[in-house]
Amino acid sequence: MEMKRRLTALRKAMPKMSAVEHYLEQLHEWLRSPDAYDRSKALDILDQLEKEIDIIEREAAPYVDCRFYRERLQICTAKLHGEGTSSTKTYPEPPIDKDYVKEVIARAELILARRETNEDEVRASLNDMEDCNAVLRDWSSKRLDELRLRWEAKRCEFELWQQSMDRIRQIDDSLQLSKPVESSTLAELRRIEACCDQLRLTGLEHSLRLALRRLRVIVEAALGERLDSLKMSGEEDCAVAHTIVQEVGEELVTFCPQLDERHTEARRVLHDKMELFRRLQNYYDAMKYLRNQNIAWNTITVAEGIIWNHKQRYSAFHN
Repeated sequence: MEMKRRLTALRKAMPKMSAVEHYLEQLHEWLRSPDAYDRSKALDILDQLEKEIDIIEREAAPYVDCRFYRERLQICTAKLHGEGTSSTKTYPEPPIDKDYVKEVIARAELILARRETNEDEVRASLNDMEDCNAVLRDWSSKRLDELRLRWEAKRCEFELWQQSMDRIRQIDDSLQLSKPVESSTLAELRRIEACCDQLRLTGLEHSLRLALRRLRVIVEAALGERLDSLKMSGEEDCAVAHTIVQEVGEELVTFCPQLDERHTEARRVLHDKMELFRRLQNYYDAMKYLRNQNIAWNTITVAEGIIWNHKQRYSAFHN
């Protein structure tokens, strides 16, 4: 039974042990490399290696001695962060060959020449340029200065595209919740549309225009339904509906010219309904006034009735 447990534990631990040994060898190779990028990759896997060793010890501690792995990992960590336990003595960076720097600059030039078209390609370019910057950080030349300026311009274009796409998604989400389209939202969409012309360093213009085109269809449908709904407003809401149609009118027609006719019709219908309700109110007020007057004309006092009755009796007595 004990032998069976030992074999089961070793079987489960073997793949992890092989992976740890492989990455320890890879660590040593990266630490011997003069490439600063390789050293940065070594830093990335230190924590993962330590976690893998912890798992092996936890699952197969009675059968696997991980001290060898720990010692090799400590040696690699010391080479990366400093020898011994001194926090002031650091491991010297190996000199970077100038030919390699030229190769990295050429790689950065290729990144600048890319025509990214989607979020994955943008993320890849950002990560690749970050790796190049890790090597070129302490180098300076006119060519590098120009390259950095060009990259900053392209990075700003990435940010502009991302902000525009995020805002389009937010507006789309709000429309899915049946929220009304405000005139400020239409103005913002027009500004985003103008931003498309600024995306000249990448191929992101097409994806932004496509997202805007899809949103325009949704906005047009929502605005059309809103106009129809406002047009059917009753007497109490008619004035408010007319104000809303007027306020949104300019931005609406500018963003969706095809809604111009429906917008004009809605304004006319609401204006006619307001005029009708005004005239009906005037008619009602006039009829109420006449009715009150008529009641006043048909009203007599008790004294007047007694006098009239006395006159009738007096006339009948003498006749």
